[in-house]
Amino acid sequence: MSYMFNFQDFEKVAKDFDGLSGRYAVRLIVGDSAISHAFDWNLVDINLTLPPVAIPRIKKSERIVYEKAPEIKHMFREPEKRPPQIVSTIFVFLSAVPLLIVLILWLRIGINFGNLPASPSVVVFHSGLI
Repeated sequence: MSYMFNFQDFEKVAKDFDGLSGRYAVRLIVGDSAISHAFDWNLVDINLTLPPVAIPRIKKSERIVYEKAPEIKHMFREPEKRPPQIVSTIFVFLSAVPLLIVLILWLRIGINFGNLPASPSVVVFHSGLI
């Protein structure tokens, strides 16, 4: 038995199916997490003959591609040359000289370090000032 009927907006139906004519199955599937076996009924098979639809051209930037992308290889620039270790060592000692001069001058003028509390927080605080 076969029936024929026409849609009012046939162009919209053709667009929904991307203009792909053929046999379509209308199925009713009833299921739930509490049901061990879902009900699956084939209600009707429909044979659609649709006019071809012009596929709109999609810009490359809007196209979704599900293919593997090419591997990105990073080029890092060459690190700058470091100075010889003797230069770094001399710099550290020259940076420490002003601190030593300050401590020597404080001892010379007689700063009383005896009244300074010896708790770890005070030592850390004053070390941070230096």
